[in-house]
Amino acid sequence: TDGGEWNPYIKFLGPFVAQDRKYKTTILKRTDQPFWAEVDPLPLVIPEKEYLAANHIVLVFMSDTPKGHKNIALGQAVVSLKGAFDDQPISFSSVITHKGKECGIVGGFIKCTDTISVGPELQKIKTLWERT
Repeated sequence: TDGGEWNPYIKFLGPFVAQDRKYKTTILKRTDQPFWAEVDPLPLVIPEKEYLAANHIVLVFMSDTPKGHKNIALGQAVVSLKGAFDDQPISFSSVITHKGKECGIVGGFIKCTDTISVGPELQKIKTLWERT
């Protein structure tokens, strides 16, 4: 922790991600500079590579606060799955928006097999957290 005001996490959305449970990162406690070292792979309900390569996954940035507020939307980013079926994970960078305005950048890696593996790392964090 860095003594921040947020307990951030990321939800993953897409028509090809199993909807029988919510897929999200772990909640990081009291940080304004989150980093997720590991994210569980997302099971796919539509495993066709051609379909997936033409789609995107949505990363929805959420937070709880130490004061008890739950599920506060901080922004979202869209990441293309094109090229994610290569032998090695591919890097990505995407703008985070909230209510139509840019509020940060997320980068990391993504890899698709029979699951999707995403390694998100936030950049330009101050603009994301100071905005709310």
